[in-house]
Amino acid sequence: MKSMELRCPVCGLLKSMRCRCQVAVFDEQQYLRNNPDVAAGVSKGILPSGLWHYTQHGFKEKRALGLAPVVKESPVWRAYCKFAVAHPSIEDFSLFKQMMDRIKNGDNFHVARYNDGEWVFLLRIPPHYESCLRDNSHSDAEVYPIAQKLLSIISSKPPYYIGIDSNTRALRGLIVNKISEYKKLIEGLDLIYGDIFNAATIRHGISALLQPLSQRTVISVGPDYMQRLGVARHHIETPRTNCWSQADRLWDQLHAVLQQTIHLNPVVIYSCSMLAKLLLHQAYTEYGNRMTNLDIGSCIDPWCGIISRPWHQDLVAHYQLDAVIDPIYFRK
Repeated sequence: MKSMELRCPVCGLLKSMRCRCQVAVFDEQQYLRNNPDVAAGVSKGILPSGLWHYTQHGFKEKRALGLAPVVKESPVWRAYCKFAVAHPSIEDFSLFKQMMDRIKNGDNFHVARYNDGEWVFLLRIPPHYESCLRDNSHSDAEVYPIAQKLLSIISSKPPYYIGIDSNTRALRGLIVNKISEYKKLIEGLDLIYGDIFNAATIRHGISALLQPLSQRTVISVGPDYMQRLGVARHHIETPRTNCWSQADRLWDQLHAVLQQTIHLNPVVIYSCSMLAKLLLHQAYTEYGNRMTNLDIGSCIDPWCGIISRPWHQDLVAHYQLDAVIDPIYFRK
């Protein structure tokens, strides 16, 4: 169901999620400054408050909400700015806005994010590659074909956005042992800021992503809890771990759904690690710009009640979300 009446007017989540973010992020004075006609109505006693106006009318009218000081001053936002210091301007969300406008306008594009983990597998970077195999009880024989597929995709210079995270963009972090190979591979790619979905949802809440998506036919690919977003018409459930090992089976499922919905100009959103890159590239190869593919990653987890990254804990506390640490995913 995609009924907007069932959603929280601030974060966009279904009300059944018991979201309390109205209290957490709405800034009354900021809203009144952004909307002087509302301020006049409140001062004259015609309107009870700016929050009342926003929840009843302003949300539907796409009124300017503004960045509440409480968000900008929050520990999670300060920590994120520090983490993303390699990005020229953490507060430049012009590309994200362009993407969301294209979603709403029915235009199609594609974003695949290759962050530290993908480059470790793609380039088999020691000692991290060996550590991943050991920690997850994998053999090189199991993982090598996936690494080769990722390498093949990047080497083909796909004509869509490739997101690179802050550490990788700054030539630091896990890739330092193979920087020269990395530099050769990224030549000719359309590179963008790989943390773009994380940053936007930290700053603006999940509604920044869900509101535009609600205007399109959405297919989600990821763990079972991804369905809690309530925005997808179809969901392809992936295992919570090692989902890349079932890439062929999951592509068959996604392909079948796309065949049924491609005339509707669908958007596929992925939250499934390395599998996302494999499926996204297959979907693009098969359907081109007749659809949109977005590798949004773990930015959705806190809004689905799951803490899967250390930084999610601050986000959950700040937005007062109901979420629990998932031992399958969480890494201290």
